[in-house]
Amino acid sequence: TTKTRDEEDEDESLRKMKEKLDALRREREVKMTRETNRREKEEERRKRRGLVESAQKGRVAENDEEDEKKKREIEKLTRTLDVRLDLRAQMDKRRAMDREHAEEKTKERERVDKLERERIQSEREALRRKREEARELQHARVEVLEANARQKKERRKE
Repeated sequence: TTKTRDEEDEDESLRKMKEKLDALRREREVKMTRETNRREKEEERRKRRGLVESAQKGRVAENDEEDEKKKREIEKLTRTLDVRLDLRAQMDKRRAMDREHAEEKTKERERVDKLERERIQSEREALRRKREEARELQHARVEVLEANARQKKERRKE
C-alpha cells in the first residue's frame, strides 16, 4: 500500500497539527501552573500585608484573558483536527471499498475469461472430433469403394 503524494502531505499536515496542539496544551498547562503558584504566593503576601493592589488585579485579568484565548485556540484546533481525522477515516474507508470493488470486478472478469477459454476449448475439441469422424468416414468410404472395385474385378475374371 503505497501512499500518494497527497496522502503523504495530509499525513505531514495532521502530524504538524497534532504537534502544535500538544505544544499549545503543554504551554498552557505550564502557564496555568505558574499563574496558580504566583496567585497563591500573592494571596499569602496580601493576607500578610492586608493590601489589595489594583495593578495585580489588572495583571490577573490580562492573564485570564490570555488563558481564555489559548483555551479557545486549543478547542478550535482540536475540532479542526477531529474533523480532518474523521474525513481521513472516511477517505480511507472509501479507498478500501473502491479497492474491494476493483478486486471483485477483476475476479468477475477472470471468471468470465475462464468460461470463454473453456467454451473456445470445448468448441475446438468438438471441431477436432468432427474432423476425426469425417476422416474415419472418408477412410471407410475409400475402403468400401476399393472393396467394391475388387469385387467387380473378381466378377469380371469369373
